[in-house]
Amino acid sequence: MSIVISQIGKCLGVLAVMGTAAYVAALPPQAQAVLLNQSGFNTDRPKRFTAPGAEDGARFTVVGRDGTVRFHGTIQGGVGDFSDFGPTDGRDFRVVVEGAMGGGESVPFGIG
Repeated sequence: MSIVISQIGKCLGVLAVMGTAAYVAALPPQAQAVLLNQSGFNTDRPKRFTAPGAEDGARFTVVGRDGTVRFHGTIQGGVGDFSDFGPTDGRDFRVVVEGAMGGGESVPFGIG
């Protein structure tokens, strides 16, 4: 157990030393990082993600489990804001980004 924790600590330390820009630069060139800082969001609270490699004006969508587009917007300053999205069925959404640097998607998350 302590070995696993030690390895996780080392990985986090590397990420802290590298910084987000270096981490994103280390990703494969076709990948667009779409990063969430939590596994779910409250319906009536801010909902944002970062896409550090995306240019201003790049489009993003929030899609449901079946791939249906439920919300869309644009990225500004590497941040996408979908705070106005307030679904009544709060499970298994993903953010999908398409921009000049390529496409990418977030891990699934809930809203509720």
